[in-house]
Amino acid sequence: MKICYKFITTIVFCLVGIYFSFGQYVSIIGRQFKDEFGNDFYPVVCNYAVYYMFLSENDWFLRPYIDYDGWGWECWTNPGCLNQMQRHFDQIKAMGFNTVRFFGGGPYYVSYDPDKGNGFLTFQIKGDNYPGSGYSLKNLSKPYTTDPTTQKIFEGFNNVLYRAYLAGLKVILHTAGGPKNVMYSSDFATDYAEYLDAISIYMANYSNPESRVALMAYDIMNEPLYSNQTGWPDISEGHEKIDVCIKMNDWYNIIKSNDPNHLVTLGGSGFRDVYEYDPAVLKVDFYSIHPYSKKMGYEDDLGLPFMVDRIYGDIYWTMKNCPMPFIIGETSFKAISEQGGPDGNFAEQKSYAESTLQHNLDCMGSGYSWWEYQENSTGTGLLKNGYCNPICQELEKPVVEAFEEFDPEGITYPCDGPANYYDPYNHFFYGW
Repeated sequence: MKICYKFITTIVFCLVGIYFSFGQYVSIIGRQFKDEFGNDFYPVVCNYAVYYMFLSENDWFLRPYIDYDGWGWECWTNPGCLNQMQRHFDQIKAMGFNTVRFFGGGPYYVSYDPDKGNGFLTFQIKGDNYPGSGYSLKNLSKPYTTDPTTQKIFEGFNNVLYRAYLAGLKVILHTAGGPKNVMYSSDFATDYAEYLDAISIYMANYSNPESRVALMAYDIMNEPLYSNQTGWPDISEGHEKIDVCIKMNDWYNIIKSNDPNHLVTLGGSGFRDVYEYDPAVLKVDFYSIHPYSKKMGYEDDLGLPFMVDRIYGDIYWTMKNCPMPFIIGETSFKAISEQGGPDGNFAEQKSYAESTLQHNLDCMGSGYSWWEYQENSTGTGLLKNGYCNPICQELEKPVVEAFEEFDPEGITYPCDGPANYYDPYNHFFYGW
Protein backbone atom coordinates (compact mmCIF):
# COMPACT_ATOMS: atom_id res chain seq x y z
CA MET A 1 0.00 0.00 0.00
CA LYS A 2 2.90 2.38 0.74
CA ILE A 3 4.18 1.82 -2.79
CA CYS A 4 0.78 2.71 -4.20
CA TYR A 5 0.59 5.93 -2.15
CA LYS A 6 4.12 6.84 -3.15
CA PHE A 7 3.31 6.33 -6.83
CA ILE A 8 0.12 8.41 -6.69
CA THR A 9 1.86 11.18 -4.75
CA THR A 10 4.65 11.30 -7.29
CA ILE A 11 2.22 11.40 -10.21
CA VAL A 12 0.39 14.36 -8.67
CA PHE A 13 3.74 16.06 -8.09
CA CYS A 14 4.68 15.48 -11.72
CA LEU A 15 1.49 16.97 -13.08
CA VAL A 16 0.89 19.87 -10.74
CA GLY A 17 1.27 23.31 -12.29
CA ILE A 18 0.86 22.43 -15.95
CA TYR A 19 -1.94 22.63 -18.52
CA PHE A 20 -2.23 26.34 -17.70
CA SER A 21 0.86 27.45 -19.59
CA PHE A 22 1.09 31.15 -20.26
CA GLY A 23 3.92 32.91 -22.03
CA GLN A 24 5.03 35.80 -24.14
CA TYR A 25 4.76 33.64 -27.21
CA VAL A 26 2.54 30.62 -27.99
CA SER A 27 0.75 29.58 -24.80
CA ILE A 28 -2.06 27.25 -23.72
CA ILE A 29 -5.26 27.98 -21.81
CA GLY A 30 -7.05 24.72 -21.12
CA ARG A 31 -6.83 22.90 -24.45
CA GLN A 32 -6.63 26.06 -26.54
CA PHE A 33 -3.32 27.33 -27.89
CA LYS A 34 -2.96 31.11 -28.05
CA ASP A 35 -0.51 33.03 -30.20
CA GLU A 36 1.64 35.90 -28.93
CA PHE A 37 -1.25 38.32 -29.46
CA GLY A 38 -3.73 36.25 -27.46
CA ASN A 39 -5.59 34.95 -30.50
CA ASP A 40 -6.74 31.33 -30.77
CA PHE A 41 -4.08 29.27 -32.54
CA TYR A 42 -4.53 25.78 -33.95
CA PRO A 43 -1.15 24.33 -34.99
CA VAL A 44 -1.28 22.79 -38.47
CA VAL A 45 2.20 21.32 -38.65
CA CYS A 46 4.45 20.09 -41.45
CA ASN A 47 7.32 17.85 -40.36
CA TYR A 48 10.58 18.99 -41.92
CA ALA A 49 13.79 16.93 -41.77
CA VAL A 50 17.42 18.05 -41.93
CA TYR A 51 20.98 16.72 -41.82
CA TYR A 52 24.37 18.31 -41.31
CA MET A 53 26.95 18.98 -44.01
CA PHE A 54 30.60 18.77 -42.96
CA LEU A 55 33.10 20.54 -45.21
CA SER A 56 35.87 20.66 -42.64
CA GLU A 57 36.44 20.47 -38.91
CA ASN A 58 35.16 24.01 -38.43
CA ASP A 59 32.89 24.37 -41.45
CA TRP A 60 29.67 22.41 -40.94
CA PHE A 61 26.05 23.45 -40.96
CA LEU A 62 22.43 22.35 -41.31
CA ARG A 63 21.01 21.43 -44.68
CA PRO A 64 17.62 20.13 -45.86
CA TYR A 65 16.98 16.42 -46.17
CA ILE A 66 18.66 14.94 -49.24
CA ASP A 67 15.45 14.28 -51.22
CA TYR A 68 13.97 17.75 -50.82
CA ASP A 69 14.05 19.45 -54.27
CA GLY A 70 15.46 16.36 -55.99
CA TRP A 71 17.30 13.08 -55.49
CA GLY A 72 20.49 14.64 -54.12
CA TRP A 73 22.03 17.60 -52.30
CA GLU A 74 21.30 21.05 -53.72
CA CYS A 75 23.16 23.37 -51.33
CA TRP A 76 26.86 23.44 -50.43
CA THR A 77 27.23 26.53 -48.23
CA ASN A 78 25.53 27.66 -45.05
CA PRO A 79 23.87 30.71 -46.70
CA GLY A 80 22.81 28.53 -49.63
CA CYS A 81 21.22 25.92 -47.37
CA LEU A 82 19.42 28.58 -45.33
CA ASN A 83 18.07 30.08 -48.56
CA GLN A 84 16.87 26.63 -49.63
CA MET A 85 15.09 26.19 -46.30
CA GLN A 86 13.54 29.63 -46.70
CA ARG A 87 12.04 28.57 -50.03
CA HIS A 88 10.67 25.43 -48.41
CA PHE A 89 9.21 27.35 -45.46
CA ASP A 90 7.51 29.77 -47.85
CA GLN A 91 6.06 26.78 -49.70
CA ILE A 92 4.87 25.18 -46.44
CA LYS A 93 3.12 28.40 -45.45
CA ALA A 94 1.42 28.61 -48.84
CA MET A 95 0.07 25.06 -48.47
CA GLY A 96 -2.02 25.97 -45.44
CA PHE A 97 0.41 25.18 -42.61
CA ASN A 98 1.28 27.58 -39.81
CA THR A 99 3.96 25.53 -38.03
CA VAL A 100 6.91 23.28 -38.84
CA ARG A 101 8.34 20.54 -36.69
CA PHE A 102 12.08 20.81 -37.22
CA PHE A 103 13.54 17.34 -36.95
CA GLY A 104 17.06 15.91 -37.19
CA GLY A 105 19.25 18.88 -36.26
CA GLY A 106 19.78 17.89 -32.65
CA PRO A 107 22.62 15.63 -31.49
CA TYR A 108 22.23 11.95 -30.68
CA TYR A 109 23.39 10.37 -27.49
CA VAL A 110 25.95 7.62 -28.01
CA SER A 111 27.37 5.36 -25.34
CA TYR A 112 30.43 3.18 -25.73
CA ASP A 113 30.91 -0.29 -24.32
CA PRO A 114 33.02 -0.03 -21.14
CA ASP A 115 34.32 -3.53 -21.82
CA LYS A 116 36.27 -1.96 -24.68
CA GLY A 117 37.91 0.49 -22.32
CA ASN A 118 35.76 3.55 -22.97
CA GLY A 119 32.64 4.14 -20.91
CA PHE A 120 32.41 7.88 -21.55
CA LEU A 121 29.09 9.08 -22.94
CA THR A 122 28.78 12.14 -25.09
CA PHE A 123 26.34 13.89 -27.31
CA GLN A 124 27.29 13.85 -30.98
CA ILE A 125 26.00 15.26 -34.20
CA LYS A 126 26.05 13.40 -37.47
CA GLY A 127 26.30 14.34 -41.13
CA ASP A 128 27.66 13.09 -44.42
CA ASN A 129 31.31 13.59 -45.26
CA TYR A 130 32.11 15.88 -48.16
CA PRO A 131 32.95 14.97 -50.84
CA GLY A 132 32.94 11.33 -49.68
CA SER A 133 30.20 9.23 -48.14
CA GLY A 134 29.36 7.91 -44.70
CA TYR A 135 29.17 9.95 -41.51
CA SER A 136 31.27 12.40 -39.56
CA LEU A 137 30.74 12.57 -35.82
CA LYS A 138 31.62 15.57 -33.69
CA ASN A 139 31.72 15.17 -29.94
CA LEU A 140 30.02 17.63 -27.64
CA SER A 141 31.88 18.36 -24.43
CA LYS A 142 30.72 19.42 -21.01
CA PRO A 143 29.83 21.98 -19.91
CA TYR A 144 27.45 22.26 -22.85
CA THR A 145 26.78 25.91 -21.98
CA THR A 146 30.29 26.86 -23.15
CA ASP A 147 31.24 24.02 -25.51
CA PRO A 148 31.90 25.52 -29.00
CA THR A 149 30.33 22.57 -30.83
CA THR A 150 27.16 22.69 -28.75
CA GLN A 151 26.89 26.43 -29.15
CA LYS A 152 27.30 26.10 -32.91
CA ILE A 153 24.36 23.68 -32.99
CA PHE A 154 22.27 26.25 -31.13
CA GLU A 155 23.36 28.99 -33.53
CA GLY A 156 22.16 26.79 -36.38
CA PHE A 157 18.79 26.39 -34.67
CA ASN A 158 18.64 30.16 -34.22
CA ASN A 159 19.24 30.73 -37.94
CA VAL A 160 16.50 28.29 -38.89
CA LEU A 161 14.03 29.75 -36.41
CA TYR A 162 14.65 33.19 -37.89
CA ARG A 163 13.92 31.87 -41.39
CA ALA A 164 10.70 30.29 -40.13
CA TYR A 165 9.76 33.64 -38.59
CA LEU A 166 10.24 35.34 -41.97
CA ALA A 167 7.84 32.80 -43.50
CA GLY A 168 5.24 33.40 -40.77
CA LEU A 169 5.66 29.96 -39.22
CA LYS A 170 5.96 28.68 -35.66
CA VAL A 171 8.44 25.91 -34.86
CA ILE A 172 8.30 22.77 -32.72
CA LEU A 173 12.01 22.10 -32.21
CA HIS A 174 13.19 18.54 -31.73
CA THR A 175 16.04 19.14 -29.30
CA ALA A 176 18.06 15.90 -29.37
CA GLY A 177 17.81 12.16 -29.91
CA GLY A 178 18.00 9.48 -27.28
CA PRO A 179 20.41 6.55 -27.36
CA LYS A 180 20.41 4.77 -30.71
CA ASN A 181 21.10 1.03 -30.82
CA VAL A 182 23.60 1.16 -27.98
CA MET A 183 23.96 -0.18 -24.49
CA TYR A 184 22.04 1.42 -21.66
CA SER A 185 23.71 3.90 -19.33
CA SER A 186 22.20 5.62 -16.32
CA ASP A 187 24.26 8.71 -17.21
CA PHE A 188 21.88 9.61 -20.02
CA ALA A 189 19.23 11.19 -17.79
CA THR A 190 21.69 13.53 -16.07
CA ASP A 191 23.64 14.34 -19.25
CA TYR A 192 20.41 15.13 -21.05
CA ALA A 193 19.37 17.41 -18.19
CA GLU A 194 22.60 19.38 -18.69
CA TYR A 195 21.98 19.58 -22.43
CA LEU A 196 18.41 20.83 -21.93
CA ASP A 197 19.75 23.37 -19.47
CA ALA A 198 22.17 24.64 -22.13
CA ILE A 199 19.68 24.85 -25.01
CA SER A 200 17.00 26.60 -22.94
CA ILE A 201 19.53 29.13 -21.64
CA TYR A 202 20.64 29.86 -25.19
CA MET A 203 17.14 30.18 -26.62
CA ALA A 204 15.92 32.43 -23.81
CA ASN A 205 18.93 34.72 -23.73
CA TYR A 206 21.05 34.57 -26.88
CA SER A 207 18.76 33.76 -29.80
CA ASN A 208 17.28 36.48 -32.00
CA PRO A 209 14.08 38.10 -30.71
CA GLU A 210 12.39 36.94 -33.92
CA SER A 211 13.58 33.39 -33.32
CA ARG A 212 11.98 33.41 -29.89
CA VAL A 213 8.68 34.47 -31.44
CA ALA A 214 8.94 31.60 -33.92
CA LEU A 215 9.79 28.97 -31.29
CA MET A 216 6.60 27.31 -30.10
CA ALA A 217 7.87 24.31 -28.15
CA TYR A 218 10.81 22.11 -27.25
CA ASP A 219 10.16 18.52 -28.36
CA ILE A 220 12.37 16.70 -25.88
CA MET A 221 12.04 13.08 -27.01
CA ASN A 222 10.85 11.27 -30.12
CA GLU A 223 8.97 7.97 -29.83
CA PRO A 224 10.84 6.62 -26.80
CA LEU A 225 8.98 3.34 -27.13
CA TYR A 226 11.24 2.38 -30.03
CA SER A 227 14.91 1.66 -30.58
CA ASN A 228 16.72 2.26 -27.29
CA GLN A 229 15.57 5.86 -27.00
CA THR A 230 14.60 5.59 -23.36
CA GLY A 231 18.08 5.99 -21.94
CA TRP A 232 17.42 3.53 -19.15
CA PRO A 233 16.67 -0.19 -18.73
CA ASP A 234 13.76 -1.99 -20.25
CA ILE A 235 10.68 -2.77 -18.17
CA SER A 236 11.83 -6.37 -17.98
CA GLU A 237 14.97 -5.15 -16.20
CA GLY A 238 13.08 -3.39 -13.43
CA HIS A 239 12.37 0.03 -14.88
CA GLU A 240 9.07 1.49 -13.72
CA LYS A 241 6.70 4.21 -14.86
CA ILE A 242 7.56 6.23 -11.77
CA ASP A 243 11.15 6.51 -13.05
CA VAL A 244 9.86 8.17 -16.22
CA CYS A 245 7.71 10.51 -14.17
CA ILE A 246 10.63 11.65 -12.01
CA LYS A 247 13.05 12.14 -14.90
CA MET A 248 10.52 13.94 -17.06
CA ASN A 249 9.71 16.18 -14.12
CA ASP A 250 13.39 17.08 -13.78
CA TRP A 251 13.83 17.80 -17.50
CA TYR A 252 10.67 19.92 -17.68
CA ASN A 253 11.60 21.98 -14.64
CA ILE A 254 15.10 22.64 -15.97
CA ILE A 255 13.76 24.03 -19.24
CA LYS A 256 11.11 26.12 -17.52
CA SER A 257 13.57 27.54 -14.99
CA ASN A 258 15.51 29.06 -17.88
CA ASP A 259 12.80 29.65 -20.45
CA PRO A 260 9.31 29.83 -18.90
CA ASN A 261 7.84 31.42 -22.03
CA HIS A 262 8.10 28.42 -24.34
CA LEU A 263 6.23 25.13 -24.22
CA VAL A 264 7.47 21.56 -23.81
CA THR A 265 6.18 18.42 -25.55
CA LEU A 266 7.12 14.81 -26.22
CA GLY A 267 6.38 12.68 -29.28
CA GLY A 268 4.79 9.48 -28.02
CA SER A 269 2.86 6.44 -29.16
CA GLY A 270 -0.38 6.76 -27.20
CA PHE A 271 -1.73 3.59 -25.61
CA ARG A 272 1.46 1.72 -26.60
CA ASP A 273 3.34 3.85 -24.06
CA VAL A 274 1.24 3.11 -20.98
CA TYR A 275 3.93 0.96 -19.33
CA GLU A 276 6.51 3.76 -19.34
CA TYR A 277 5.83 7.06 -21.11
CA ASP A 278 2.16 7.06 -20.18
CA PRO A 279 0.71 10.46 -21.16
CA ALA A 280 -1.22 10.40 -17.89
CA VAL A 281 2.03 10.87 -15.93
CA LEU A 282 4.21 12.98 -18.23
CA LYS A 283 5.05 16.49 -17.14
CA VAL A 284 4.82 18.35 -20.43
CA ASP A 285 2.63 21.22 -21.59
CA PHE A 286 1.03 19.18 -24.36
CA TYR A 287 1.36 15.66 -25.68
CA SER A 288 2.22 14.86 -29.31
CA ILE A 289 0.82 11.51 -30.38
CA HIS A 290 2.32 9.75 -33.43
CA PRO A 291 -0.45 7.50 -34.77
CA TYR A 292 0.39 5.62 -37.96
CA SER A 293 -1.62 3.03 -39.78
CA LYS A 294 -0.96 1.00 -42.87
CA LYS A 295 -3.04 -0.95 -45.30
CA MET A 296 -3.01 -4.61 -44.37
CA GLY A 297 -2.65 -7.05 -47.25
CA TYR A 298 -5.94 -8.77 -46.48
CA GLU A 299 -8.00 -5.56 -46.42
CA ASP A 300 -8.19 -5.05 -50.20
CA ASP A 301 -10.57 -2.23 -51.14
CA LEU A 302 -11.46 -1.61 -47.49
CA GLY A 303 -7.92 -0.51 -46.67
CA LEU A 304 -8.65 3.23 -46.52
CA PRO A 305 -11.69 3.18 -44.17
CA PHE A 306 -10.01 0.61 -41.93
CA MET A 307 -6.80 2.69 -41.81
CA VAL A 308 -8.81 5.78 -40.88
CA ASP A 309 -10.66 3.82 -38.18
CA ARG A 310 -7.36 2.69 -36.64
CA ILE A 311 -6.20 6.31 -36.38
CA TYR A 312 -9.62 7.32 -35.08
CA GLY A 313 -9.22 4.69 -32.36
CA ASP A 314 -5.81 6.11 -31.38
CA ILE A 315 -7.23 9.62 -31.18
CA TYR A 316 -10.28 8.44 -29.22
CA TRP A 317 -8.08 6.60 -26.70
CA THR A 318 -5.89 9.68 -26.28
CA MET A 319 -8.90 11.92 -25.69
CA LYS A 320 -10.17 9.55 -23.00
CA ASN A 321 -6.86 8.96 -21.24
CA CYS A 322 -4.62 11.99 -21.74
CA PRO A 323 -5.30 14.67 -19.11
CA MET A 324 -3.33 17.36 -20.96
CA PRO A 325 -3.88 19.03 -24.34
CA PHE A 326 -2.70 16.87 -27.23
CA ILE A 327 -1.91 17.22 -30.89
CA ILE A 328 -1.19 14.70 -33.61
CA GLY A 329 2.58 15.11 -33.82
CA GLU A 330 3.05 12.80 -36.81
CA THR A 331 0.83 10.84 -39.12
CA SER A 332 0.83 10.02 -42.82
CA PHE A 333 -0.40 7.88 -45.69
CA LYS A 334 1.90 6.38 -48.33
CA ALA A 335 0.83 7.22 -51.88
CA ILE A 336 3.31 7.14 -54.76
CA SER A 337 1.06 8.02 -57.70
CA GLU A 338 -2.49 8.48 -58.95
CA GLN A 339 -2.59 4.72 -59.39
CA GLY A 340 -1.45 3.70 -55.94
CA GLY A 341 1.29 3.09 -53.42
CA PRO A 342 1.88 1.06 -50.27
CA ASP A 343 -1.32 2.43 -48.70
CA GLY A 344 -3.25 3.71 -51.70
CA ASN A 345 -3.38 6.38 -54.39
CA PHE A 346 -3.24 10.18 -54.26
CA ALA A 347 -7.01 10.58 -53.92
CA GLU A 348 -7.08 8.15 -50.98
CA GLN A 349 -4.17 9.98 -49.35
CA LYS A 350 -6.19 13.20 -49.51
CA SER A 351 -9.25 11.44 -48.07
CA TYR A 352 -7.13 10.02 -45.24
CA ALA A 353 -5.91 13.51 -44.33
CA GLU A 354 -9.41 15.01 -44.48
CA SER A 355 -10.89 12.27 -42.30
CA THR A 356 -8.15 12.27 -39.66
CA LEU A 357 -8.11 16.09 -39.51
CA GLN A 358 -11.84 15.98 -38.75
CA HIS A 359 -11.64 13.13 -36.24
CA ASN A 360 -8.85 14.92 -34.39
CA LEU A 361 -10.91 18.10 -34.23
CA ASP A 362 -13.99 16.18 -33.08
CA CYS A 363 -12.02 14.48 -30.30
CA MET A 364 -10.61 17.66 -28.76
CA GLY A 365 -7.23 17.46 -30.47
CA SER A 366 -5.54 20.85 -30.27
CA GLY A 367 -3.40 20.54 -33.43
CA TYR A 368 -2.41 18.24 -36.29
CA SER A 369 0.91 17.36 -37.97
CA TRP A 370 1.73 15.62 -41.27
CA TRP A 371 4.87 13.62 -42.02
CA GLU A 372 6.45 15.06 -44.19
CA TYR A 373 7.33 17.96 -46.50
CA GLN A 374 8.42 16.27 -49.75
CA GLU A 375 8.59 12.85 -51.33
CA ASN A 376 11.50 10.63 -50.30
CA SER A 377 10.40 7.45 -52.12
CA THR A 378 8.12 6.29 -49.28
CA GLY A 379 5.02 8.13 -50.52
CA THR A 380 4.43 10.28 -47.44
CA GLY A 381 5.50 13.66 -48.85
CA LEU A 382 3.14 16.54 -49.55
CA LEU A 383 5.09 17.35 -52.70
CA LYS A 384 6.22 15.04 -55.45
CA ASN A 385 9.97 14.92 -55.88
CA GLY A 386 11.49 17.72 -57.94
CA TYR A 387 12.47 21.38 -57.87
CA CYS A 388 10.55 24.56 -58.48
CA ASN A 389 10.26 27.95 -56.83
CA PRO A 390 7.36 28.65 -54.48
CA ILE A 391 4.51 28.65 -54.93
CA CYS A 392 5.17 25.23 -56.42
CA GLN A 393 1.68 24.01 -57.29
CA GLU A 394 2.80 21.69 -60.08
CA LEU A 395 4.49 19.41 -57.53
CA GLU A 396 1.73 19.49 -54.93
CA LYS A 397 -0.11 16.23 -54.37
CA PRO A 398 -3.90 16.42 -53.98
CA VAL A 399 -3.43 15.93 -50.21
CA VAL A 400 -2.28 19.55 -49.99
CA GLU A 401 -5.86 20.64 -50.69
CA ALA A 402 -6.95 18.98 -47.44
CA PHE A 403 -4.76 21.41 -45.49
CA GLU A 404 -5.53 24.45 -47.61
CA GLU A 405 -9.25 23.89 -47.04
CA PHE A 406 -9.12 22.79 -43.39
CA ASP A 407 -10.98 25.03 -40.95
CA PRO A 408 -10.13 24.44 -37.27
CA GLU A 409 -13.22 26.47 -36.36
CA GLY A 410 -15.48 24.34 -38.54
CA ILE A 411 -18.31 22.03 -37.56
CA THR A 412 -17.46 19.25 -35.11
CA TYR A 413 -19.24 15.95 -34.51
CA PRO A 414 -19.52 13.63 -31.49
CA CYS A 415 -16.35 11.68 -30.75
CA ASP A 416 -17.69 8.19 -30.13
CA GLY A 417 -14.77 6.16 -31.44
CA PRO A 418 -14.81 3.70 -34.34
CA ALA A 419 -17.10 0.68 -34.36
CA ASN A 420 -14.06 -1.63 -34.42
CA TYR A 421 -12.32 0.13 -31.53
CA TYR A 422 -11.54 -3.17 -29.76
CA ASP A 423 -10.64 -4.98 -32.99
CA PRO A 424 -8.69 -2.41 -35.04
CA TYR A 425 -7.22 -5.00 -37.41
CA ASN A 426 -10.67 -6.46 -38.09
CA HIS A 427 -10.01 -10.08 -37.20
CA PHE A 428 -13.68 -10.57 -36.42
CA PHE A 429 -14.78 -8.98 -39.71
CA TYR A 430 -12.60 -11.39 -41.65
CA GLY A 431 -13.72 -14.36 -39.56
CA TRP A 432 -10.45 -15.07 -37.75
